[in-house]
Formats: sequence, structure tokens, C-alpha cells
Amino acid sequence: MGSISIIPSLKGSKMPGNVHDFMNQIGISDGNFLKVIKDCMQYLEQHGISPADLSVRHVVDIEEPGHTYLRVLFVLPMSDVSDVIKLQTQFYTDVYRDIITQHLGEKKSQLESFRRRVNIVFDIEAS
Repeated sequence: MGSISIIPSLKGSKMPGNVHDFMNQIGISDGNFLKVIKDCMQYLEQHGISPADLSVRHVVDIEEPGHTYLRVLFVLPMSDVSDVIKLQTQFYTDVYRDIITQHLGEKKSQLESFRRRVNIVFDIEAS
């Protein structure tokens, strides 16, 4: 069972402990991880979603030993799931790789590790 922690603020570089440990494990600095998250938020803002209206949750999922991954869940203030799916698809197609390449440099092993083990998910609050 994973544990959930909500980012108190994206201004500092303090990460919830479990996320910090996980990033260390895959060799990504907290600062670079926060830059990726901020860019994701910027992408959402460009699509009319104010950062003030969304919450970001981190879930560290341990499926089985050796298969831990981080789910970064952006909970969006939208009512239509199909809009969220479109946004998510466009994000992964057009933006995600560029964002992580920009912040993690050209270290191919780091990039692959990040892409394989950090899932960025857009969803809506279940009512």
C-alpha cells in the first residue's frame, strides 16, 4: 500500500520524505524533480487551469520489491473526464519528454529511469 502526501508548497525544495528517498534512489535531485512538476503546472495553466484550483498528490506505490514507482497525481477542477483524458494524451505526446529532457539533461539512463518510474497522472476529484 502506498502512502499519500500532499505538497505543501512548490516554492521550497523540501519534498515529502518518501518522495525525496525515491528520487535519491533513481538519482534525480529534488530541485530537478520540482522543476518538472512546475513545468507540468505551467502546461495546465496554458490550458486554462489555475494552479490555485488544483492539488498535487504524491503516491509512492510499491507493487512488489524492486517495482516501486512514483505517481504524481494532479487533481484538476474539471467535470468532464474526456477533457482530462485529452489533456493527458496531449501532454504525453507533446510535452512530457521535452520537460524532463530539459531538466534532467542528456543523461539517458536518468531520463529512462524517470520516465519509467515516475507516472504523471491527471484526474478529477471523484464526487
